[in-house]
Amino acid sequence: MTPFSEMQTGVQGVLIYSAALLLAVSQLAAVIFAVQIVRSKKHILFSALHALLGIAALILLMYCNWELLLLNEGKIPAMHPVSEMLFAVPWLGILGAELLSMLVLLRQVRSLRRYRNAHLSPDDIKEALDWLPVAVCIADEDGTVLLSNLVMNDLVQGITGKPLTDLHRFWETVTAQGEQQDSGYIVPVKDGRCYLFTQAPLTLPQGDIQQTFVRCIASDMTEKYRIRQELSEKNKHLTAVQARMKAVAAREHSLIAAREIMHARMSVHNQMGGVLLSAKYYLDHPENMDETQLLNMLKYNNSFLLGASAQPEQKPDAVSEAMQTAGRIGVTVRTEGTIPEHTGFRKILAQAIEQCAANTVRHAGGDCVTVRITEAESQITAILTNNGRPPASPVKATGGLAMLRTHAEQAGGDMTIESEPFFRLTVTIPKA
Repeated sequence: MTPFSEMQTGVQGVLIYSAALLLAVSQLAAVIFAVQIVRSKKHILFSALHALLGIAALILLMYCNWELLLLNEGKIPAMHPVSEMLFAVPWLGILGAELLSMLVLLRQVRSLRRYRNAHLSPDDIKEALDWLPVAVCIADEDGTVLLSNLVMNDLVQGITGKPLTDLHRFWETVTAQGEQQDSGYIVPVKDGRCYLFTQAPLTLPQGDIQQTFVRCIASDMTEKYRIRQELSEKNKHLTAVQARMKAVAAREHSLIAAREIMHARMSVHNQMGGVLLSAKYYLDHPENMDETQLLNMLKYNNSFLLGASAQPEQKPDAVSEAMQTAGRIGVTVRTEGTIPEHTGFRKILAQAIEQCAANTVRHAGGDCVTVRITEAESQITAILTNNGRPPASPVKATGGLAMLRTHAEQAGGDMTIESEPFFRLTVTIPKA
């Protein structure tokens, strides 16, 4: 076979030298890949040994070629025996050795890629942490930061304006600016969000010993913090309402007593008004009034005011009593429609009859009040008119009429007054 010395200046020689250079560079790249990414001792040692053999072969080829040049120029009398031995090797043998080395390199690269795909590297862990929405930082016990993802770096930069290098110093800033909650601190950032920072020790095995680190985590609590603030405001409002309710409850007995006194005064007012109107009507029309009946009414009212009147065995009907009071002052009450047995409506209707009868005598000069009663599915309506003069000006709800409106509204109804073309009082009360 043709020795390498005869082919080393031809195309075959260029191919062998180029392949040796390419193999050396590729083997160095495999060593770097094993050191930086795989970090397996087995793969690193094998890659380094293979790279050393490739570099040694390249150096040997270059040395032999340099000696051949010196020999051709007559600068050396003879070549080194190693060079003579290499040039005596068939060129196909050298090329075969390079091809074998290339196959070994390809198998080695394939093995490194398999190991890389089956094992996590520190870069993989760092990349995974950077994609987390939660801010994470790991530091030594002295505060030196060992690992920090992008979210944590952005938060620290936004809070302090400086990069994160010392976890202990940053935690002092968190405790100073944050609001303590449970085991951490809530710190607002410039974009309006709020983060909960927590810190805890992290113990990991390092060979035969346990090494302790410091772990700091920050979680986005913006929505929960907003809800917590709303609940706090609502709790304050509820506390104030509860205090007002307690104050009202404390005054409940006095309010009940005041209501009873008011009802007593209204009763006295109605009784006295009836007596005075009856007396006035007797003075104006003595021929139409029974003097004995008037005196009995005065006697009964005086006894009632002095507390000496006997309680009747049966409480009189409010509407009937109102009609009797109107009759004493010379006013006839005519009803159209059936008066329902609705207790609340009868009480308000009785008060309306008394007020309209008194106003008919006092202001309109009439002697008859007409009550029209209609019922719907949900309400009862009473319309009261009189045969007296129409009002000269709009009638305002004052005195007894104002009290009548208050009672109607308290019962869930309403009262309206019309002055044109004649006086008309409308009271509406719900059935329920």
